Amino acid sequence: MLTVSLEGGTLFVIDGPERVELFPESATRFFDLVPEFEIEFVRGPDGAVSHMLLNGRQKVPRMSQPPAMAPSTM
Repeated sequence: MLTVSLEGGTLFVIDGPERVELFPESATRFFDLVPEFEIEFVRGPDGAVSHMLLNGRQKVPRMSQPPAMAPSTM
């Protein structure tokens, strides 16, 4: 599962412990400086983002809400 986060006008993709800044190529396409992620947001008929394409080929569906986190045991 990937998390996409907008923080202070900067877009990040979070993949486990890895946090990567994304840069815009267009209004819907983003990339990182180390060629690992290319993300394109795809909109449905209602104009809302329905899914994203990872590296131009892997369809990643949008989750309406992230899954609940397990309580910390610390």
